[in-house]
Amino acid sequence: MPKWSQHFLIDPGVAHDILDHAHLTLQDVVLEIGPGRGALTELILPRVRSLLAIEIDPVLSAELRRRWVSVPQFNIITGDFLRTNLDALVPPHPHPLPPGEREDTTYALSSPPFKVMGNLPYAVTAPILQRLLPWSGWSEATLMMQREVAERLTSPPGRRAYGLLTVATQLYATPTFVSVVPPAAFQPIPQVESAILRLRRHPPLAPPAVIDRALHLAKTAFHHRRKTLLNAFSPTSKSDLLRTLERLGIDPKSRPEDLRVEDFLRLARTPVTSLIPRRKNAIHSA
Repeated sequence: MPKWSQHFLIDPGVAHDILDHAHLTLQDVVLEIGPGRGALTELILPRVRSLLAIEIDPVLSAELRRRWVSVPQFNIITGDFLRTNLDALVPPHPHPLPPGEREDTTYALSSPPFKVMGNLPYAVTAPILQRLLPWSGWSEATLMMQREVAERLTSPPGRRAYGLLTVATQLYATPTFVSVVPPAAFQPIPQVESAILRLRRHPPLAPPAVIDRALHLAKTAFHHRRKTLLNAFSPTSKSDLLRTLERLGIDPKSRPEDLRVEDFLRLARTPVTSLIPRRKNAIHSA
């Protein structure tokens, strides 16, 4: 097993399937998370304006840098995505435009949002999403991840898979489950199935302070997911909370998985929920 628990993509059919769903154009700038041995990178490069990769493995990073040293629209950062200053990322020199196509002045003034791609390590998929989702520097993402996680991200309310990770994702983006990827597509072969997932960042659903409070409420609720909402949000005054839930048309006997993302946002706008203590659990812990 590689040092960072990577499972490298070796199936060219799967790689092309990912590219097909990314809908890349020569105007796009791509951020690739964990390029590994370059199975996706080599397919992305001819299709986009520029590609910036972040690879934690210094040996693999050096190999990819040597491989594409003469390609001006490619650059790679050796480092951990989770520790990278995302706001400081700058795409490499743009890919030459086709003959007769004019320079995109938007790109010249400030680069367009990144399209994000990557085969995410299973162990850090949720932390990577936690870094990526609130960042305003991306517009779309086409990612490979463990099938179970992809199903959680796309789960509707009322199901067991619906949880904190679902709400945290859908507060910022619309997820789409694309397809299942078998273990044999990777080396070494993992013990679980993977999936291709698409994320499209949507306009803010609420002001940042409201989104932050909605996420805080979801963390609290799913930490007590077997409790009813009336009990999950203690030590808030139950009488005040009961009145608030009834006013919003939310059944006090509901459980956290019954609430839609919009319901968490509506609750976040009420004064009573501001009294609920904050939890520090990460989004993948519930």
